[in-house]
Amino acid sequence: MYNKLSFLSTDSLYPVCLALDDFEDSELVGQQVPMINDVISTHDYVGYMVLLEKMCNGALSNEDEKELIELGKEFLPADGLVHDTALNTLISSFAEIIPAAQSQVGLKQIRLRVVPEEYIPKYYFDYEYLGYYDSYNAEIVLCPERISKRADKLLRQNRHITSRELYVVVLVNALAHALMDPTKVEGKSNQYQPLITTINKFSEREELVENSLANMITLQYFDKLGKPEVVRYGEVRELIELQSLPYKFGLDQYDILKPDWRPWREAKRNTKYIKDK
Repeated sequence: MYNKLSFLSTDSLYPVCLALDDFEDSELVGQQVPMINDVISTHDYVGYMVLLEKMCNGALSNEDEKELIELGKEFLPADGLVHDTALNTLISSFAEIIPAAQSQVGLKQIRLRVVPEEYIPKYYFDYEYLGYYDSYNAEIVLCPERISKRADKLLRQNRHITSRELYVVVLVNALAHALMDPTKVEGKSNQYQPLITTINKFSEREELVENSLANMITLQYFDKLGKPEVVRYGEVRELIELQSLPYKFGLDQYDILKPDWRPWREAKRNTKYIKDK
């Protein structure tokens, strides 16, 4: 079923909506978003920003993580708190290792939004259950509580990836999705019509192509990064091996097929709407 690279044909593809800010069917619709008052200049808030930067750089300790989650509950409004600079170092590293990312101006404009667990979509799974790339708002949305819980679950299963590593893996995977976002090629978010979801959510092809290619790019990044003190490449592979088929296919993409992901981005660029099958 998946032994052909027919998905690289731009005339037969449907774009994937990676933004999940449409909560028409969500129980969260209509809830009031509380305001952040005068915490911006407080010492704790500054410390919270430092913790976010450590998280993005793979330097978050267990004590830091507990503090990050607790401070997040105190400072976050309902839909999260946006940070404009925490991703800078990671994005620069990503652009150095993934050549096509160097010319993609829009990557530098992506922000980090950290949200409480109750405000992240419940129907997401694998990487997106922990965080996701929002193409509409040019943001990576991340949930530290869920990442911490997932790391604890993996530990109980005798897996060895830590929450410190898991933060970085989720962020890099989201950057891979951003790399395949046609609106970010030249940094003009309104250059193309925003992508929209189908009534039936993602098609089988969309699940396979977008998610496997994102994992392929993620593997390429950590393989070439060569910094086990940040994230161990073998643990990234093990994590992907535990995922469902569309994600796991990224291992074959990287090891065997090595397709060019750019035709997929162009297919999304050239299609204004997702079409139902």
